[in-house]
Amino acid sequence: MRVCVPKETAPNEKRVATTPEAVRSLTELGFEVSIETGAGRSAGFLDAAYAESGAKIISNTRQLWDEAGVLLKVRAPLLDGPTDEVNWLHSGQTLIGFLWPAQNPTLLEKLAKNIFATDNSDLALNVAKENMAKFAVTNIKMGLHDFLQSRFKSKFDVVISNPPYIAFNGIPHLQMEVRDYDPHTALTDNGDGLSFYRRFSDQIDNLLNPEGVLILEFGSDGQKCDIEKIFGDAKLQTEFFKDINNNWRVVEVRR
Repeated sequence: MRVCVPKETAPNEKRVATTPEAVRSLTELGFEVSIETGAGRSAGFLDAAYAESGAKIISNTRQLWDEAGVLLKVRAPLLDGPTDEVNWLHSGQTLIGFLWPAQNPTLLEKLAKNIFATDNSDLALNVAKENMAKFAVTNIKMGLHDFLQSRFKSKFDVVISNPPYIAFNGIPHLQMEVRDYDPHTALTDNGDGLSFYRRFSDQIDNLLNPEGVLILEFGSDGQKCDIEKIFGDAKLQTEFFKDINNNWRVVEVRR
C-alpha cells in the first residue's frame, strides 16, 4: 500500500504530516511512501531527507493524490480555493488528518454525502432514527434489509459491518449481560458464526465499486484462519488488525 503526503495548501500552514524518520519506519513496515515536492520545506525537512529515508518524491500534485492508498494530511482537504481537494479523493482511499467536524460542517457533509445504514430489524432502525434526530444527523439513509437473503441494488465505495459472528453453540457461554439482553439475531447466525463472511465473499462484486473496500469485525483469534480462507478461496486480498487487547478483531477485504 502506498502512503502519500501532499504539501499543505491552507494559508499560513507550515506543518507537514510526517517526518523523514517516520517515513523510514513506514518503509520498514512494508509501505511505499510518496512525498510531494517541497511538502516538508516550511517545517525544516528537505526532499533529500525524505528520499534518503526511502520516499519517492513526486512533483505532480494530482498524480500523488491519485496514487494514494492512504493520504496523510495535517489540515482537512480544501473545498474551494485554487484546488478542490475533496473532489480528488476516490473510493478505497483512507484520509488521515484533522477534520474538526464541528467547525467544518459543510466539509463533513460533502465527505459523507452518501451514507446508507441497514438492519434486518425495524426496532433497531427506529432506535437509530431516534438517535439521528437527537444529534441532528441528516445525511444517513436507512433501510430494512436481510443481507443473507437479498442483494443490494447499489454498489458502495466502503462497506463496514459488525455481523453476527458467534456460533450458535457458543451462545450459552456468553456473559449473562450479553446473552440475556442483546437481540439473538445480533449475536449469531444460528450456525457456525461464519455465514455472513461467506455471503460477503459471494456478493462482493455486487456490493463494492471497483476500488471499494470491505471492513468487517469478527469475534476471536480462532476465526481468523477460517475468514482468511473464505476470502482467499475467492481470490480476495485480506489484511487483519488487532484490537487494544492484542486480539485479532478486524479484517479489511479488497479485490
